[in-house]
Amino acid sequence: MRGLVAVVAALGLAATACSSPKGGALPRVVDTSAPKTSTTAPAAVAPLTGLAVFNPDVAARPAVMVKIGDDPKARPQAGLDKADVIYEERVEGNTVRFLAVFQSQDAKSVGPIRSVRSTDVGVVGAIGGVFVYSGGIPSFDALARRQGVTVISEEAQSDAFNLRPDRQRPYKTYGNTAQLRSLATGATRPPALFNFLAPGEAFTAVSAAPASRATVTFGPGTVVRWDWDAAAGKWKRSINGVAHKTDAGAQLAFTNVILQTVPYRSTPFKDQSGAGVDEAVTTGTGDAVLLTAGQRVPLRWSKQSDRTATSFTDPTGRTARVPSGQTWVVLVPKGSAVDIANSAATASQPPQ
Repeated sequence: MRGLVAVVAALGLAATACSSPKGGALPRVVDTSAPKTSTTAPAAVAPLTGLAVFNPDVAARPAVMVKIGDDPKARPQAGLDKADVIYEERVEGNTVRFLAVFQSQDAKSVGPIRSVRSTDVGVVGAIGGVFVYSGGIPSFDALARRQGVTVISEEAQSDAFNLRPDRQRPYKTYGNTAQLRSLATGATRPPALFNFLAPGEAFTAVSAAPASRATVTFGPGTVVRWDWDAAAGKWKRSINGVAHKTDAGAQLAFTNVILQTVPYRSTPFKDQSGAGVDEAVTTGTGDAVLLTAGQRVPLRWSKQSDRTATSFTDPTGRTARVPSGQTWVVLVPKGSAVDIANSAATASQPPQ
């Protein structure tokens, strides 16, 4: 009987503590003892990575494409790790530069920003948005302005750029991708450039073979290597035997790497160093290799015009499907040495 009285008394105390003193609704009790895991469904998918984003405005915004140098004095660069897609092209001799595409993420500082080249025209016209560079040969500048993109050039809009005091020309020009995007006029969401797997879908492909490293030799001064990191699920980039890191100290690592073999041709122009300026031919068809998930897959690429996206097909003729994530496209000069191998020991110890 005493036990029953104690239970009734406890229930009465609990009811008194939880009831509103004015007879209204009970006050909301918030438990702050531990954080709760969000179950909110993603609002949209980023078009260039296939990854979920929770802000639909991010998925719908235009891309910002930035031309970035990669000669020794340009390294370490800023912001490359935030790019959704990076295109790597030979510009003259064995020197390469990047066209970094930012859509789902922004970089507060990206650079050093370099000049436009005619190869860029075959990339930016298919993506649209904002194309950023520091200047360039007038005919190349004119080509870029005819591609239906918002052009932001340091020569015409110097206020849109930041000059780093610790760098010398031509390596001191940097930008903020969010600020650069705000200058877009009439730009819209870019099209999907790759056919991504569904969330949770395992990667499988016809003719896939294990691969743990790939080396592309542009010339004696530019040897690029990618090593598969199974723990991270990404390919880590090195250049000339040294891990390629940003100025924040992170080694560049991407989910997918596409080695797209293209012919290059000489233009009538020379760089300030006196070297002839090259142009990659990105329309037509050719061979490619997809590196993803610790595997290599032979592909064929095709592109009808500067304004259309490049399509990639597997050996069965179907559109190649890739895991969601960041993608690096290397425009490999036809005839360049490309070595792809499978060595777990080597892959587990990339150059540092």
